[in-house]
Amino acid sequence: QGLWAAMEWHAQEFLQATGLRGQFNMNITPEAPAPGDALATAAYRIFQEILNNVARHANATAVDMKINADMRALTIRVRDNGRGITLEQLRHTGAHGVLGMRERARYFGGRFGIGPAASGGTRVRVWLPFMPGGEGGDDPSADL
Repeated sequence: QGLWAAMEWHAQEFLQATGLRGQFNMNITPEAPAPGDALATAAYRIFQEILNNVARHANATAVDMKINADMRALTIRVRDNGRGITLEQLRHTGAHGVLGMRERARYFGGRFGIGPAASGGTRVRVWLPFMPGGEGGDDPSADL
């Protein structure tokens, strides 16, 4: 259970600590492999940083979190209803959290996307393949 239980626990603790309304949905297919230690740590840290950014910067009242895994990859999706991130904020040299998440994803052959959600707020998508050079999966920038 490792990573999956840790992510669920963190999501529940986050909602309780911040008082935000929200949903946490996890869909792990039976054929999804258990991620290796390094990938599991990276995925957890990315998820943790996304939620930290919601708490610190979004001024949100609600957040939706979705974790999906199949035989190819793990996908993390988080959307808040806050003020939304701007392109200027993304370009700011002090955006170390975003840079760190992007670099963690790239290290494992994954992709990271962040931007304003169409309905307001910010949307983040992360795609991490279980096997280096994995093919397929969602384009994390598709819904931004």
